[in-house]
Amino acid sequence: HSMHFDVNLLAIESGKSVYSKKPLATTFANADILVKKANERNVMLASAPAIVLDPLVSETKKLYDDGALGKICFARVHGSHEGASLHGRYYDNAWYHKKSEGGGPLFDTGVYALHTVTGVLGPAKRVVAFSSLCRPERYVGFVWQDEFEPYTMKIDADDNIVLMLDWGGGTFAQVDSSHCMLASQGPWAEFYGTEGVVVSGAGEAPRNEGVPPLQIYQEDVKFGKRGWFKVYPGRGEKRWSIEQGVETAIDCMREGRKPLNSGEHARHVVEIIERARESAESGEILPLTSTF
Repeated sequence: HSMHFDVNLLAIESGKSVYSKKPLATTFANADILVKKANERNVMLASAPAIVLDPLVSETKKLYDDGALGKICFARVHGSHEGASLHGRYYDNAWYHKKSEGGGPLFDTGVYALHTVTGVLGPAKRVVAFSSLCRPERYVGFVWQDEFEPYTMKIDADDNIVLMLDWGGGTFAQVDSSHCMLASQGPWAEFYGTEGVVVSGAGEAPRNEGVPPLQIYQEDVKFGKRGWFKVYPGRGEKRWSIEQGVETAIDCMREGRKPLNSGEHARHVVEIIERARESAESGEILPLTSTF
């Protein structure tokens, strides 16, 4: 993660359009530099995670934009999993737990939840957060590398964060970003509106394989009867994958369109993460200034 800014900046300054792995940068100031440089050079800047392209997210946004949910009062989205060292990996990526490498769950998995909730509701205005280190040691024992020897590492990046976002007007969201969620069977994303409720998936995105699809609850506003409805019954060919962000970015370059997973959106998420860490240290509710 700590390498992304330098690589992205070199590419932009050489006149190249850029699709960045997440995060775009590890500080808001650096993310802002990338966005401004891309605009100056008139090149496209897009960033993972492209989860706003997932039909579970895009369909939720469409329902919200069409007024089917009314006013969103609050949302809950998971951005957590078990951490980078528990299950089988192709290489030793325990650096995900190191501050010096831009580690910690916010840049690892929290970005999925933050891109989701802001992708549906737009830029947030304030954030407050709690953060702690719950597991100061991690056993790294399941790496598919020849001659790899398991070891125990000391953790220096907080591994358990919960934050609250405020859009004003009584719209709030809770986002968890933790490396301490061994498993989950609850909905991955929940949006509670005055006219309807949307829940999607279960557990941690994007690895929620074979889980319940997008569902909506409404009184007799749109569907003519009260209850739960599967408005998007199956993922099928429209199922989202990480690679879809690259494919869509190429299409946007060819057609001169701005990608939904824009650099501006990624910059806003980086600001949320930076301010959340500051909030956890100070105990204050902090304003957010960026938009997309």
